[in-house]
Amino acid sequence: MIRRRVHYPLLGLAVGLIGVPVTGQPESPVGVERTLVLSDLSRVPMRLVGIDGGTVRGVVDGRVQIFGPGTWAAVIGQATFSDEGESTSENTIRSMIELTDGQRLAGVLLSGGNGEEFWWEVAGHGILSVPLDAVRALCFDGCPDRWEQTLRDVVVLRNGDRLEGFVAAIGDRIELESAGRVLAFDPASIIRVQLAASAQQVEGAMLWLADGQVVRVGAFGGMEGVRFSIQPDWPGDAQSEAFKLSVRIDEAVALVADAAVWAPLASLGIERQGPVAGRRWASPVIVGEVGPAGLADLRLPGPMFVDVPLPSNARRFACEVELPEDSRLWGDCILIVQSLDRRGGEHELGRVRVHGGSPRGEINVALDGVSTLRLVLDPGPGGPIQDRIILRHGVLLLGRSATVPPE
Repeated sequence: MIRRRVHYPLLGLAVGLIGVPVTGQPESPVGVERTLVLSDLSRVPMRLVGIDGGTVRGVVDGRVQIFGPGTWAAVIGQATFSDEGESTSENTIRSMIELTDGQRLAGVLLSGGNGEEFWWEVAGHGILSVPLDAVRALCFDGCPDRWEQTLRDVVVLRNGDRLEGFVAAIGDRIELESAGRVLAFDPASIIRVQLAASAQQVEGAMLWLADGQVVRVGAFGGMEGVRFSIQPDWPGDAQSEAFKLSVRIDEAVALVADAAVWAPLASLGIERQGPVAGRRWASPVIVGEVGPAGLADLRLPGPMFVDVPLPSNARRFACEVELPEDSRLWGDCILIVQSLDRRGGEHELGRVRVHGGSPRGEINVALDGVSTLRLVLDPGPGGPIQDRIILRHGVLLLGRSATVPPE
């Protein structure tokens, strides 16, 4: 069955929908510590003090610097995950919808709807009429950070049952067509509904908020005190001036300038992994939670290689490399980044060494023409004792058709 695609009518969405001030925090322009990722994927630690019309303003080495549109790729938190690979920020959202374009909007499911669409009150401030075709999931107890692939819609009940079929309606009752029957459920009995809808690759800016919401940005407004404004990219009446949202600067935990050219390393999957020469076995890579900007840490627990398949338009790769604190007494190893040719030949692109005296480093390499990226954790001359690393904020910059980002 094919669901009919309709637009979202937006009803009475209030200014200040997202970004409610944190209780007890002063409205003073003190800024917040962030990392600015430039258009060549180099990283600049800064104190973010403003986002104005797509221009980022921050304090770098004690001086205010301005980065205009096209010069930066993202603004991200200094540290998304702990050494254990768990998120260090608490997601306070329980009930939310996830759209196929990656947006996550907190709110409440309302009664009504016509089967092809349902009513969703966003954070108590406005109502969306949401078409089922635009929805990837509806979660009543928090959404997982990543979804399993499924060919059919899935309904997970609070009693633990997992049912597959076709979600025919969401509203007062959630209807699932399964095995020739139509099953109707009270929303209160459901943990989540996952629709078999493919994620859309979208262009333009995406904003991650501290409470777990993700908003697609149609346009940036100006700064007022410690707040900046955005116009969300929601179809229908969203172009109206009434739908600008006000966001506190410290509530913006990540901002990607163009989601179409931003590809987190962990989202690409692993084609092959195994031990380096001279070793018989290697523990598998540990992938952390997906956090702001879609980034997830990768932990390489010992000397090994990891092969990652790349999209044909991959242009650059960058990540931060860290030796965990519990490995800094004896750990001393080298991360080597290679490309593989069609015959399996290895070609080195870059390397970085980390040890107790210098436990952090960075990799930033060009990828033009590279189809497979190989990451090698080499134990070096000192042997493999405590040789394990965390790859933080690993990301690829993609090109548009034949366009190559500037070096």
